[in-house]
Amino acid sequence: MKRKTDSSAEQNNSQAPSHRLKYISGLVASIVDLGKADRKTQNVTGAIRKLLAEFLILLNEQFDDLQAWISYELQFESKRNDTEVNLGYIIKFMGIFLKDDNHCAPIPADNLNKLLLLIPFDWSVSKTLCFHGLANLTRNNRIEGKLATELLQDILINSSRGSSWTEYHTPLLFSLSFLMEYSALDKDVDIASINSHLTGIVNYPLRDIDYRNVLYFYRILKERNLLTIERDSPIIHLLIKSCRRRISFEYSENLTNIFSSIAILLDESFVVGFSPIRAEYINEILVNIQHYSQNLSSEHISLLFNNFAHLAKVGAISGRLSFDALQGIMSRFHLESLSADSLYRFFEALSILQQSASIDRSVSDALITQFINTIFKKEPQITPGKATKCLRMISLLIVNPQVINQNERLIAELLRISTREIDHNPANLIPLVTIICFLRDHRNFDNYFRFLLNKISVHYVLFTENQKNELNRVLDILKDSPLWLQNLKLTLEKAASHPDRPALPVLRPANPVAQLTPQADIEPRRIQITQPPTGTHKRPSTDIQSGSNKRLASGEIIPVPAQPSSTPTSGSTSRGPRQVSSANASRTTGNTRPATPARPASWQNACNTSRIFAAIANNDINILETILQVHDLASTRRSSEKQVKQAAATSKSQTPLAPLLKPQHRPESTLTPIEVEVHNFLTNTDKDALIALIKSSNCHFFGLLLKPCTRHNRYRFIYEGVFDLVFTHLSLVELKNFIPLLLDREVYRSKEAIFHVQRRINLRCKQNPQESSTLLAAELEFLSGSRDFHAKTELHPHLTQELNMRIRNVRERQKRLNIPANQVSSPTTSSSVKQTRSTSSGSFFTPNHSYLYDSEDMIAILKARLEEFNYATVIGVSQMNSNVPGNRIKDQIQLVLRENAALNSSHRITLVIPIQVSNHWIGLLVTITGRKLDSALYLNSMDNRPSEARAKLIMDELSAAGLDTTGKVLNFPARTIQQPLGNHTDCGPCLVENFRCALSQNWPAILDDPNKILEFRRTHIQCLLEKRPDYHPVFREKHRTIGANFPNIQQQLRSHGVEEDESDVSLPSMRH
Repeated sequence: MKRKTDSSAEQNNSQAPSHRLKYISGLVASIVDLGKADRKTQNVTGAIRKLLAEFLILLNEQFDDLQAWISYELQFESKRNDTEVNLGYIIKFMGIFLKDDNHCAPIPADNLNKLLLLIPFDWSVSKTLCFHGLANLTRNNRIEGKLATELLQDILINSSRGSSWTEYHTPLLFSLSFLMEYSALDKDVDIASINSHLTGIVNYPLRDIDYRNVLYFYRILKERNLLTIERDSPIIHLLIKSCRRRISFEYSENLTNIFSSIAILLDESFVVGFSPIRAEYINEILVNIQHYSQNLSSEHISLLFNNFAHLAKVGAISGRLSFDALQGIMSRFHLESLSADSLYRFFEALSILQQSASIDRSVSDALITQFINTIFKKEPQITPGKATKCLRMISLLIVNPQVINQNERLIAELLRISTREIDHNPANLIPLVTIICFLRDHRNFDNYFRFLLNKISVHYVLFTENQKNELNRVLDILKDSPLWLQNLKLTLEKAASHPDRPALPVLRPANPVAQLTPQADIEPRRIQITQPPTGTHKRPSTDIQSGSNKRLASGEIIPVPAQPSSTPTSGSTSRGPRQVSSANASRTTGNTRPATPARPASWQNACNTSRIFAAIANNDINILETILQVHDLASTRRSSEKQVKQAAATSKSQTPLAPLLKPQHRPESTLTPIEVEVHNFLTNTDKDALIALIKSSNCHFFGLLLKPCTRHNRYRFIYEGVFDLVFTHLSLVELKNFIPLLLDREVYRSKEAIFHVQRRINLRCKQNPQESSTLLAAELEFLSGSRDFHAKTELHPHLTQELNMRIRNVRERQKRLNIPANQVSSPTTSSSVKQTRSTSSGSFFTPNHSYLYDSEDMIAILKARLEEFNYATVIGVSQMNSNVPGNRIKDQIQLVLRENAALNSSHRITLVIPIQVSNHWIGLLVTITGRKLDSALYLNSMDNRPSEARAKLIMDELSAAGLDTTGKVLNFPARTIQQPLGNHTDCGPCLVENFRCALSQNWPAILDDPNKILEFRRTHIQCLLEKRPDYHPVFREKHRTIGANFPNIQQQLRSHGVEEDESDVSLPSMRH
């Protein structure tokens, strides 16, 4: 679209009535006057928007009237200049006041093009105003369609009157850059004409902001691939040369923007022919920033460092930068207070400068160590991509090998995170091995090399020639490493020559060094060479008996006898030279199978459709290991006591497993292909065939299915019931051996998985009472192992407390079966045992109205009775007794806050807190969002309203727990369930029901009915029978034996709920 050069005002100056022309004149004058006002109050802004909305109606719907008014005004020489500038102001004010006005529809680009055609643009100021407004409208998506590129380019290039060229024209280029960046133009600009227009720009006294504008224009052209070396590199080099002569050394945001544009423009191709910037010039800028600049922005300074580093890398800076100046500027910021992005940019710049030898001395070891430690403080949940980026920077920064030894644990953690998702993107394998080559002389990292190179051997046949050449270069770097790495190339060539067979295992050292952190998923394995398939196979280059790496003849072939493929093997037939890990040696029953049951008709179909089913049916654990790719994984072993203590010592920098985090709040985890195959095998296989397979199989097959699963999905498979058929139909001997395998797979880390395993064992006890003795012993071993782990880590005291209670219940059940707690008896079919079990756990008993609930009863009944309120969490009993340390309200809440430390500040939790005051139960219902107290409700069955002293004490405890209680008071309901007058034993049942009524907001009509309270006790017994069958017999036994030992009525009357004794020692008779 070309601009009109003739003025045909006479044709349109009389098209609109005179009153319309006066209306438009008043509208334009009002917009300009209000827009120029110094104070923009909310009323002024609203008025301007209304007036602009009227102008848009003229522009979009009554354009003929607007055109007639412009033509009429331009025919008068005295009004011509004001009209042009006023129209420029209107377009500018559109960009300012309509950018965030949601009520204004986008402006059609065609109408704006027609408006621009009517403006003569004799003055430079009107050009600047229009371009400024168009840029703002474009950046905020307020223009619909495309603006005319030729029209805007003509406006830019055509001569105009006004101040110096630079004052107005460089902002035009800056505004035009935004129009290109947001794709608001109908075609690309004519760069050649603009270049010729800018040739004489070096003769003008440009300011810093002018250089920023022009360089940013060329930067956008470069990012849109519109520049060519032959045509545009001369003008770019000329601009940069002029810029470095005239810009100020004082730090400003413009300085960062200028060097950001220069760093993008001068890449490897455009730097050719450029006269490098002297390092002394950059050092002078750095020294000036270090000593004379105030209010530095870490984000802008880190970007400036990064720009200098990239310029030095491509050779645009000659000489070496001063490390002292760089470190001096960084010392003005505390690394711990920097944002994660700024921290990465600072050290990425240092690593690039050190790699390109553009720094006068190497980065200090102390600064590198500080960087590594700060990474985990800034981002406890670092992503694999960022972990790989950190390793790359560390590999370029470290010169002294001692730094690796000092930071071995954190570097290993970065490696573990980097390899977490390597299966999803095998193309990252070779770059990651290349990065960690700086660790090749440190034996403690051999396991990570082995893991990555195993993965490479699997994917070797898919690599391109370039990737294989890169791998050869990496292997040359690793040639001075252990012998098993030297032989890797030959192993990979073997894998490539047999693409239809599974890749050969990578040679492993006889005694690998295994000093890894407890958090690492990668641990050492012993040498395991699987049995080859039928036919011939080249012998692996390792002598199995001696464990040495003695080479055999390259062409030696060994015959492999044929193996039966369909008939399952029974007995103790050997399956090849395979060693069992020492952790399972004492538990394994050998490679034996139970008696084979009758096979259903769907057996053969299951063998044909599921590789896992066929491998287990053939009793071939080696084939199953190949399917599950467990040779590529390090064994998941039960943590040693030393590892557990180390894990607890470093728990502050990790996200703890929070038992209070409900399953629906946990992030969804996608399944890997192997996990999908395992899941389909256990859920989609014909049920009859799967049950027959489980009954006839060894437990180690099903324990192996969990091995390749990630921890989170491993727990999911357990508590979502994927393995339920295994618990139900595995033979008793195999199930007894399967339970310890769950400990080896670290199932004890998940609260839901622990309790689900216990439920499945209890269900099998109920279905098969004759197996109770063996199952209870296995259940006790599983719960004890889980309890020991959580007790040693000290991360989840509430979970440890509940596991202790469940262990006591199991031992009580064992005693009733006349079995010692530490002895595993053979299965019994005695009818008396069945009768004892049924009467102890399945019968209902009459409640003792004199029985006082103790702490253990209260927790068990609350959890069962409030189970439907899954958003509420019952925590441990608190004391209002200052002489009982560690058990106050503040202590219980602090434990909850530590367990939920990984949750964000918007996460809301509701806490149910039972409290003992002498022999009386009161309650507190607390709602917390992050660390802020939302509400605290006081519940008491003796008196609704708390005393002033008690209310102050409770609020002080909440504040001491670290909660923000500003403006909050202790609330209490108007009516609660009350103990009848003279009743001093039913505070426990009343408190449970008061909690339930408070959560449901449903209070009974009669609040002190004795018959109703007795019904509460019956309800609690029935609730325990249905939801806590493990605790029901314990509760029944307490009613029979312990209820008579409570204080007599006179003693209860003296102490029950007395407020004055809240700070005294509790009565000796109280059970905690």
